[in-house]
Amino acid sequence: MSSSTGTTKSTPNNKKVKISPPIELFLLFWVDEWDSGTKMFSESAQTRLKNIKKSSWYKSSIHKVHCPPIQALQEIQVIINNYIKKYGGKSKVRTREVSIFSHSGTDGPITYDTPNDPPLNDKKKQMHIDGWSSIDFNWATYKGVTTTRCVFFGCRSALKTNSFAKRISALPNYSTVEVIGQSTSSFPSVFPDYRVTTGARSIPIFGGAGWDIANTYMVGSLGGKGLDSITWQGVEKPNLKDFPKAEVMRFYKNNTITNNSNQGIFNDHR
Repeated sequence: MSSSTGTTKSTPNNKKVKISPPIELFLLFWVDEWDSGTKMFSESAQTRLKNIKKSSWYKSSIHKVHCPPIQALQEIQVIINNYIKKYGGKSKVRTREVSIFSHSGTDGPITYDTPNDPPLNDKKKQMHIDGWSSIDFNWATYKGVTTTRCVFFGCRSALKTNSFAKRISALPNYSTVEVIGQSTSSFPSVFPDYRVTTGARSIPIFGGAGWDIANTYMVGSLGGKGLDSITWQGVEKPNLKDFPKAEVMRFYKNNTITNNSNQGIFNDHR
């Protein structure tokens, strides 16, 4: 992944003036509700933030990474606007990545406590496709940017036969964007390519503790693999082959699938 390093232009006096590259936004939204999944959402966003900042291409002067909590999906546009204004306006700021860590289904991310507008239906727990198509992300599309990305980490956001991520990728305001979703339900893991977790995170008697001791990824997995995914020997260097492989995420661009892979190809701490 590369990004613009600035260009030059000639002035009327034929002097070369360096033009600063645009600020590039990475906005990692997580749904903040009274819900058992909230800690997984927030910690997964923090892991993604750390991985971006550890990337070889990352420059703190250009790449601005934030993890804003949301209660409803229409807040996404408001928050994008606020960060664009904060960093100098649309001519100076471009959005490089939007990721959403939440519950999800075949019609996209879910919020339970706050109604979404425009709503998918009377329950108002999901946003209508018209809401997604109306968001102005101000995507980074200039020369030097190899990947602009929108990721839905919630469950079943990219099923093979009814893919929300695929439908999103067909919308005009995502035409230059790699849109990614989960092919199955998603679960917490300390690695992006295998489902590995701890008893403290998984067993109710521990009260959902243990989130601060390791990285967190929302990975796809088949049901019935919960016990197989628990490590009792620590999380630093487990034998990954002893644990379930993460199911693939599906990658789309312009309504066409481009890849099937676990998220480790773009989101990995190792």
